[in-house]
Amino acid sequence: FGSLGTPAFDRPAAFVAARGLLEAFPSIQTLEQLAGTITNIEYSGNVQLAQDMSELIKQGLEQFPTADGSGREMIQAILAGSEARLSTVGKPLVLDELVDFEGNPFQWSDYGGKVVLVDFWATWCMPCLKEIPELRRVHGLLGDKGFAVLSVNMDENLKEAKDFVLQ
Repeated sequence: FGSLGTPAFDRPAAFVAARGLLEAFPSIQTLEQLAGTITNIEYSGNVQLAQDMSELIKQGLEQFPTADGSGREMIQAILAGSEARLSTVGKPLVLDELVDFEGNPFQWSDYGGKVVLVDFWATWCMPCLKEIPELRRVHGLLGDKGFAVLSVNMDENLKEAKDFVLQ
């Protein structure tokens, strides 16, 4: 998985390695480790591998029907999140309940005729915050050519997000 996100990444070999790891070390802890890779796999664009890994982990969980506790719950939460994200691939993005910091509803019509990058971020997400300057740079280069960035904040407390944006 060290080459994940590069042209050198070998998806079939990665899946064989994951399956081999689970066979060699069948435990909830191994499933936790594998589950922890799913989001990175998705974000690297390897959707099929993410789906295959999810199925492998689900099958692995069946081997431990009596296992409970935080490990199992974490695995199930990761799988549910992955399934929710992957179920949106190729479908229109519905953002009906979004509001801006003043409570005004989101309107897709404000973005008519533009290429829109939707960026989900949170103040607690360091990779998200590190990406903001690059998003601003690209928007500066392409904004007048019909490129827009829609930043969707995922914080529970919108005051923190608003304070961050206004600083």
